[in-house]
Order: sequence, then C-alpha cells, then structure tokens
Amino acid sequence: MNSMREPLRAFSPMARFVGFKKSYIDVQHNARFEGKSSYNWSKLINLALDISVSYSDKPLKIVTNLGFFISLFSLCLGLYLLLQLLLGKVQVSNSIIFLLSIWFLGGLIIFIIGIVGIYIGKIFDGVKARPLYFIEETVTHGS
Repeated sequence: MNSMREPLRAFSPMARFVGFKKSYIDVQHNARFEGKSSYNWSKLINLALDISVSYSDKPLKIVTNLGFFISLFSLCLGLYLLLQLLLGKVQVSNSIIFLLSIWFLGGLIIFIIGIVGIYIGKIFDGVKARPLYFIEETVTHGS
C-alpha cells in the first residue's frame, strides 16, 4: 500500500484493492472531551464523493444507464403516441412533441457524456500505474 501513489489516500478502499480481507468490529465511541469536529456535513459529503470517484467507476456507469433509459423511455412514449395518432385515438400537441424530443436528446447527451466519462476513467486508472498483481509470498526451492 505504501507504493501506491494515489492523490486521495483512503485506507479502506486501498486495503480492499490490495486484497486484504475485511471484517467488522463494533466500537463504542466516547463523547468528545472538548471542542467541535471540523468535519461538517459538506466536508463528509465531499470526502464520500472523492472516494467513490477515485476508487470506482460505478457513478459513471449509473449516469450512462440513466441517460440511456431516459432516451429509451422518451422514444417508446413517442412511438406509442405516434401509433395512437395514426389510429386517430389521440390528438398530440406540438408541446408534447417538443417535450419528448428534449427528453430524448437530453438522455442521449447524458448517455454519450457517460460513455466519454467511462473512457476517461479507464485512462485515469491507467495513469495511476497500479500493479497488475500482488505477490503475497515468494518461495525458493533448494539450490
């Protein structure tokens, strides 16, 4: 873990990456004797975001999937409304068409930005120059 040159050094994700097993221990914390913690909610949220972005590409994948499903939903709804319009069952206003096109293009843009983000995340992982594997033990046989 000492050889990992991470800009954000969070112990738990680094230990998980190296391959240490994890376990949980319940700890009773005593009350603070004096003063107030300098970690407010804003700093805690920023720390959580930094850790999740530095050690995982899940947020990128979630955003990519969200964009895809927004576009898919608006496309399906648009096709359904088009079918209903052709069958004469519903009148579709220009504002509905405009709204659906905004949702479709917005979802498509989010999807494309997510894909670019995943590529940038792969580059970021490569720049970290983390080792491909770890040697737990070396054994030499007689000579």
